[in-house]
Amino acid sequence: MVAICHSRPDGDAIGSLLGWHALCGHYGISSLPISPDTVPDFLTFLPGSASIVVPRSEDLQGPDGPLQGADLVVLLDFSRRNRCGEELSQAINRLTCPIWCIDHHPEPETFDALFHRTSASSTCELLAGLIQGDCPADAAQCLMTGLLTDTGRFQYALSPNTFEIAAALLKSDLDYRALTDRLFEQESLEALRLRGFILKDKLVQHPELPLAWIEINFEESQALGLKPGATEGWVNFGLSIQGNRAAFLFHEKEAGVTRISFRSKQGIEVNGFAEKYFNGGGHKYAAGGRFDSHCQDTVQFFMERVGEIFTFSL
Repeated sequence: MVAICHSRPDGDAIGSLLGWHALCGHYGISSLPISPDTVPDFLTFLPGSASIVVPRSEDLQGPDGPLQGADLVVLLDFSRRNRCGEELSQAINRLTCPIWCIDHHPEPETFDALFHRTSASSTCELLAGLIQGDCPADAAQCLMTGLLTDTGRFQYALSPNTFEIAAALLKSDLDYRALTDRLFEQESLEALRLRGFILKDKLVQHPELPLAWIEINFEESQALGLKPGATEGWVNFGLSIQGNRAAFLFHEKEAGVTRISFRSKQGIEVNGFAEKYFNGGGHKYAAGGRFDSHCQDTVQFFMERVGEIFTFSL
């Protein structure tokens, strides 16, 4: 069996991937966890992270690639095949084995089996709900990671079931305090200083609308040496400003391609806007997208239209 998470994986993607892998091992099922991109540094402590395969282009094209011989492929935390990248998506489409999907994002594609619920806080919540009996500690640690990161430490996207699932995970040998310490309270001095620079010099408040944004162009990204996961949570800086209802992060990771993170609250929905203009989508209050242009041009295009978010949400 092969399990795959989406590109640019976050806590829920890696948490569900490794949680599934741990559960398979617990029940004696062989599984291979695959991520299109490297695991963010802040998640490498999770059990099983060293077993994750990041396939190269030649691996996906050759006869001995990681997908060859798979009897089942499970997609975790994404329900549109292109969310795992063009090459990996094409490799999946060439397979003849069943394709399953477990996800909580809206508008899923068709699969041989689909376990999908948009009301769930996270894919990790869905996975944890499938467990019968005690949850192994390593799986619980991974699944709790997805719950914590996708809910902002239990602040949003919540339902009573979310807390019931969390309570069930706490009944394992999970060291919850150690987990939250690793996820949220351990940063290098360099990372803290970088955060100070972003807050001081890169966070911009809109002069009229209740929103703020951070803009990082390609040259800055290279000079700062931003690794995968380094910008995790930065989009929330602008949302924490008193009175703001939306915030955005523009990051030109590669020259001429700008990734955008959208966050909002108080009834302001951003997923439709992300889909309309930026080949993206996601949840009502947390979405992502991309624009094939330099960061400065992307921000200009974005700001000329951002008022639509507030008009549509009235």
